[in-house]
Amino acid sequence: MDILVLGGGPAGATVARLLALRGFSVELRHQPPAVKHSLAETLPPSIRNVFHLLGIQRQIDAAGFYRTAGNTSWWASSRKREERYAGAPGYQVLRADFDRLLLRLAEESGARITGETSDTRARFTLDCTGRAGFLARPFRMPQKGFRTVALSAIWRGPCRGIDPTHTLVEAYRDGWVWAIPLAADRRYVTVMTERGRKYAQELGQTRALRKLLTGCTPEGSLWGCDASLYSSRRYATEDTLLVGDAGSFADPISSFGVKKALTSAWVAAAAVTTCLRHPEQSAMALDYFEQRERQTYADHLRQAAAHYAPGATRFATPFWTVRAALHDPAPDLRAALHRLRAAPELRLRLGDDVRLEALPAVQGEEISHRPGLSAPGLTAGQEFYYGVNLATLVRLAEKHRQVPALYEDYNRREPPATLAALLTALSYLMAVRVLI
Repeated sequence: MDILVLGGGPAGATVARLLALRGFSVELRHQPPAVKHSLAETLPPSIRNVFHLLGIQRQIDAAGFYRTAGNTSWWASSRKREERYAGAPGYQVLRADFDRLLLRLAEESGARITGETSDTRARFTLDCTGRAGFLARPFRMPQKGFRTVALSAIWRGPCRGIDPTHTLVEAYRDGWVWAIPLAADRRYVTVMTERGRKYAQELGQTRALRKLLTGCTPEGSLWGCDASLYSSRRYATEDTLLVGDAGSFADPISSFGVKKALTSAWVAAAAVTTCLRHPEQSAMALDYFEQRERQTYADHLRQAAAHYAPGATRFATPFWTVRAALHDPAPDLRAALHRLRAAPELRLRLGDDVRLEALPAVQGEEISHRPGLSAPGLTAGQEFYYGVNLATLVRLAEKHRQVPALYEDYNRREPPATLAALLTALSYLMAVRVLI
């Protein structure tokens, strides 16, 4: 057998499907969870880029997941803030339903789904067992200061005065609460806290959500799970990869957990494909996967700390201040974006000490060398920002004088990005002086 995949969550089902479609023999071992509870998650519109990349956008849309038009939050202050998505909506999904869909797609693509536990010889073994970390445990490193317990319950009834599709998020003294609708009158309300106190006590510390849930009724039993952060000392050996949450766990505050798992699976599939088709390139492919996973975790950790920083100015408690301490202020994207909007046309050139050189990257089904950016302001090997390929954007930005033409040209060459993402990436390149 070519590949053994352990775990049937988003990462396992996705990598099994991709490798089976490429003609490899794939066995996916999946044990349905014994617990009956399932978390709900918000998938922001940016995940459509990943669905498109994986070729599953049509199946996702046909599944009938509840659409979301944006977020309503009470975060840096007690004042309500509404953020509406521009363009396409996001999705509110019950993870159990979402995972079953991806598992079915893997089986339809030729992956053999089993519940076996016996030893099997395979050329590659991919640990996609998430937090359980069947093979990953010996490599795991907890993230200091990010111990989190998630306490959840289902609530029935309307939350009046807000968009019924919105994810609701509220910060309070000792944590934050996430309320995700799966219907207009059904929400999964999860408390994220460091202490394992009673759910009602934690929820009682909120103001806005406590009031909104007054006319709602809890349904069924409460449940909890560990949501602490961790990474790994290693993500790859010569015949084993730690994929998705098996290797590292992103803070739920980002809403990027599923996107991270799917992207990790996509890169893992490319690494394994390269190793099996071109054994002489195995070291390069595995090192690329290793570095990509490290960079992804570091990026998510910085983003999480940036989310916690405004809360730390409001609540001077350890839950907030310890998490916010890792915040590394980003380059001044707002100033760069203002310059973009104020300029009558684009006139951009490469900054000093910026080079385009051959760097490993995913191309099609494999990892090979393609032009990449090397610059003092960028992390070594950094390819993307907000899902936008930076090297491609730099090459095209020098050719175009108008943003619409640049946007259209970029989307012809790369997986489609939103205009907001492209402008953010362009502002980032200007802020770090890759483009001047």
